[in-house]
Amino acid sequence: MPATVTGDFSDMYINVEGLKHTNNDKIPLELTVKVYNINPGHNPQLLKECKTLDGYSFFIDKIREHLKEKKLLVEAVDLAVEYCIKKNILKKYLQEHRSEVYNMIYGEYNREIDIAVNRKEAWEDGRTVGLEKGMKKGRAENRTHVLSLIDQGLTIEEIKERLKKEK
Repeated sequence: MPATVTGDFSDMYINVEGLKHTNNDKIPLELTVKVYNINPGHNPQLLKECKTLDGYSFFIDKIREHLKEKKLLVEAVDLAVEYCIKKNILKKYLQEHRSEVYNMIYGEYNREIDIAVNRKEAWEDGRTVGLEKGMKKGRAENRTHVLSLIDQGLTIEEIKERLKKEK
């Protein structure tokens, strides 16, 4: 994400037709917003001027750092909170609103977890459907093979022996 992004609020909608007045093509309220990237390395002047944003940026980056170390989300958040409190980064806020911070962080990351879980379930569903189709196709091919052996005049015993050898 670049340092800043500016755009109209209506750009967030796939279909803006429902936002328009019925008697004209105008959207009744348009909002132009400027979004600032506060990740490390972006907008240093803004972060220098606003210690709260700088602390928040640091806090989130600390969580990401722990997640890269393959820590569980709950542990990564705990470590980041403890570290920031010790280093006097958002200390008062983290101490007074700790449960709200946890709820906010888990709410953010739960979307990512939800997406991952949905992908896994979709993959498993696809695998099950694929196996069922494969089994059905295999049975059809076996049936066709057995019928061709019958057409060749083989007895049931001869067919059984031939099928055992083909395994």
